[in-house]
Amino acid sequence: MRTLLRLESLVVGLFCMWFYYDHHFPWLIFCVLVLIPDLSMFGYCFGSRVGSRCYNLFHTYVFSLICIGMGLMFENSMLTMLGVIWTAHIAFDRSLGFGLKYQDNFNHTHLVQQDQRR
Repeated sequence: MRTLLRLESLVVGLFCMWFYYDHHFPWLIFCVLVLIPDLSMFGYCFGSRVGSRCYNLFHTYVFSLICIGMGLMFENSMLTMLGVIWTAHIAFDRSLGFGLKYQDNFNHTHLVQQDQRR
């Protein structure tokens, strides 16, 4: 099941790359902004509870897809571009096995069960 989820995420990430290319968005901006969601890990400076919530807030598809949808609906290419970059980041993270975090341990994610980490 995890392999299928990771493959699915890889396809989402590749689709984002194609969409980005097809809309002629600048690749330099992609390269600069693609890792911005990982700044949410600084939430772990305030404990695992705050850290996991902060990380998960920036690593769920809900807000990135809303960003894309709003950008398309209002014909705002900047908003669309940011949403696509954000979605690509999430997708590639998940394709590498980095999932949403549980509060007990940074390495305990929805893609990695606790018994697998040992």
